[in-house]
Amino acid sequence: MAQRVRSGPTLPEPDPSYKSTPGGAPSRPFRRGLLTLTAAALPALLLAGCGGSQLASFDLAAAPAAKMRAGSIRGVLAVAEPVADGPLDSERIVIRTGPDQLAYLAGAKWAGSLPSLLQSKIIASFENARLVKSVVRPGGASDYSLHVDVRRFEVDVVDNLARIELSARIVSDRTGRPIAAKIFTATTPAERTADGKAAEALDAALANVLRQMVSWTARAI
Repeated sequence: MAQRVRSGPTLPEPDPSYKSTPGGAPSRPFRRGLLTLTAAALPALLLAGCGGSQLASFDLAAAPAAKMRAGSIRGVLAVAEPVADGPLDSERIVIRTGPDQLAYLAGAKWAGSLPSLLQSKIIASFENARLVKSVVRPGGASDYSLHVDVRRFEVDVVDNLARIELSARIVSDRTGRPIAAKIFTATTPAERTADGKAAEALDAALANVLRQMVSWTARAI
């Protein structure tokens, strides 16, 4: 479950309230309460200075222990920091307001940058499952490497769904050749975004994806 942690200063934010209108479209107050990240506005937003408002910070959880034989993966697995582009490469929680429109959720952020946070939770998920002799970050000796690209990690406020899509590939560190690749997806209902509900929905979807990823890796290696 997503946990709320200490908040910190950042850009001033509009009203974070949200409610659905008939047909699932965001209401007008909600549209005004989002910072739409168009291609032109995104660089300016990311480079803007810090304001005095406070953001609530939320953590993500690792997947619990899997029901698989401990130590089924021989060797050392290195988990690289996931790659994320654009607004996903930040501490902010991303909301999709339309087919080509993204926004940052007002009043909330992750406890760290999303790629770094995901790396920690992927490693912890493998440790919880006890499937690998050792799971580490890159930089030391390892037999396999797990590389992840973040394609989606957002709450769609039109469909009221939290959506996650991660592309993973396993590489043999001995030969440099790819062993397997797979795209993992999960959705979770997200009727609300305020009061930590967006983070909770994404956390639930991530738990699903991490369970899939751990099991797939154990079968692939």
